[in-house]
Amino acid sequence: MARLPRFQSLTVALADRSGKAVAIDVLDNNDGSFTVKYTAPRPGAYQLNVVFAGAQVPPIEINVEPQVDTSGIRVTGLENAIVTVNCEQEVHVFTPDGDNTRIVITSPSGSIVEAIIESTDTGFRVCFTPSEIGDYSISVTYRDLPVGAPYLLHSVPDGNKAEAEYVVSRCGPPRADLVTVTGPGLGPVIAQRSTHVFIDTTSAGFGDIDLFVDGPTRTPIHCVDNHDGTLTMYYVPKTPGVYYLRVMFDSNHISGSPFQVLAVPALLAPSLTADREKTESSFTTLSSGSSTPKTAPCV
Repeated sequence: MARLPRFQSLTVALADRSGKAVAIDVLDNNDGSFTVKYTAPRPGAYQLNVVFAGAQVPPIEINVEPQVDTSGIRVTGLENAIVTVNCEQEVHVFTPDGDNTRIVITSPSGSIVEAIIESTDTGFRVCFTPSEIGDYSISVTYRDLPVGAPYLLHSVPDGNKAEAEYVVSRCGPPRADLVTVTGPGLGPVIAQRSTHVFIDTTSAGFGDIDLFVDGPTRTPIHCVDNHDGTLTMYYVPKTPGVYYLRVMFDSNHISGSPFQVLAVPALLAPSLTADREKTESSFTTLSSGSSTPKTAPCV
């Protein structure tokens, strides 16, 4: 029980269901109000009693829930954040308590997506087919509390992926966080004009580097191995729109990947045209049939 010095006629007490008192700390807010702090020793029902000027204020019932531990819940199958529309996707949710775990998938238009959710020995297997272009949100909750931020999948049209793969021969373990990407190809870019990015892996160790360009249409890309731990990747966004440049090193996204790139019509970006002329000229000499030793055709 706490009796407040400024208000001798005010007392506050907290007790559990059996009537056992719980230690409290009452803080005077100096504005006629008080803050009561306490640490419940166990889950269950508690009662806060307040007496003012000899009169009992109606008791305040407090229900303390068990501490929720979400550390044992994880989601796999989202390593590739960009998926193809109308292709079935599979996600696995690992949880020790399936009865209190909920999974909700929301489409880009805001509607709830119908999914097949099957129980497994370790949690759930979730299958669904994205039918819209855009961002899908996958929310996982445990006892009505969110498990991390909503997971996102970006759905793109069928047949719009371009990719390339290289093996970077450098010493040391792979470090995706040490790969850097620079250049005009990070946007904004001009539709139907070649652009490029420069990828530096000189400090990243040994590993495979995978390059992807996802967008409204299939995007031709072409890569040049500079034989010094760097690559130059050229690509041509066919139509205006938003593109996603993914750079993976040893199967891990580098910092900033996927990069969102805006492609605009040439008529709306005259100031960019001159900057792209040199890039376009370089690209035309590096066709997939070129015999230049530094050139490797991309898928």
